[in-house]
Amino acid sequence: MSNQSVPEVYRQHPVYTDYWFSNHGNVYSIKRGVKRNLKGTTCSGLGYRAVSVKGPKKVYIHRVVCELFNGPCPEGHQCRHLDGNVQNNHAENLAWGTPKENNADKYIHGTTARGEKNPMAKLTNELVAKMREIRQQTNMPYYKIAKQFNVSTMTAHRAVTGRHWK
Repeated sequence: MSNQSVPEVYRQHPVYTDYWFSNHGNVYSIKRGVKRNLKGTTCSGLGYRAVSVKGPKKVYIHRVVCELFNGPCPEGHQCRHLDGNVQNNHAENLAWGTPKENNADKYIHGTTARGEKNPMAKLTNELVAKMREIRQQTNMPYYKIAKQFNVSTMTAHRAVTGRHWK
């Protein structure tokens, strides 16, 4: 989606007028006549890039670029990264969408924090496969499987039956 043949165009932020954002996701500021290219920082644990605009105030680059080049955010919508890469803040990679559309994108791109990708997960795909094998071969009760794998009975049941860990 990051089409480098599209010429880079900068637009000024309507509120923070010292800041300019490009359709390629780049940012610069002009303060006291000095132009500085800004890289921004990674925020929120999800990898989104942001720039500090007024002391502790930060704005997410993807949201500003989407707003400046794709129009204002409709009520109840979110900024979607169409290729699933939160570092790709090119305007043509960004679009407004409903939370449902944004979540559907996560499944398409494989970026949803489900299964062993979830940082809170106690199980891995390999452990779930072992749990299922034990249940199938021995018909061991779920509470015993849970104890063996140090998870709750409900977690063991959901993993083995496929309600979770499909």
